[in-house]
Amino acid sequence: MKVAERLLGERGIGAVSLREIAAAAGQRNNSAVAYQFGSRQGLIEAVFEYRMARNDERRRAMLAAMPPQPGTRDLLEAFFLPMAESIGHDDGVSWHARFLRQVVFEPGFDVFAPGRLDVSTGLRAVITGLSHRLAHLPGPIRGRRLLQVWQMVIHSLADHEAQLAHRAAVMPIPLLVADLVDCAEAVLVAPVSADTRRELDRIGRNGD
Repeated sequence: MKVAERLLGERGIGAVSLREIAAAAGQRNNSAVAYQFGSRQGLIEAVFEYRMARNDERRRAMLAAMPPQPGTRDLLEAFFLPMAESIGHDDGVSWHARFLRQVVFEPGFDVFAPGRLDVSTGLRAVITGLSHRLAHLPGPIRGRRLLQVWQMVIHSLADHEAQLAHRAAVMPIPLLVADLVDCAEAVLVAPVSADTRRELDRIGRNGD
């Protein structure tokens, strides 16, 4: 799975065959990956869920330590920090964030699919909490901003991970996360302009 994470994170999920993954992992039997995981999609799911389980365990622990009504920054830290903490600490150079960038934005890939409930409980709770904190925003805008934050974080962490792998000077993870939280909070709480409300009215979507 680590070899698959590296190759998929480096080249994309459509550019790597099971045969290549088996060879890179030192498997003489080219069918070993297919036998173990059934298909390339099965392998992708296994890597994703393996990482998600570890991240979500950390996220649930952070949520459990929060007050009953956590603030936006608390929730954003629980959102980002578990992913950021995995960068560069697993057998040296990590590929986790770059793998996520290749996978989670693929059309049809649903992070919250029913089969992933056991590895997405904490993430679901964070998204629900943030949605409640943003209840004053029109529904379409609220959903779009949460998606923008998700995209911003994944791409930022993947870029940071790539820079770290190339020994480039990078800011420490705590500083990176603090700045990402600042940026994400600004995106989420930005007022809805008159122009945006006018466009929502035009398409009849100014409410939920």
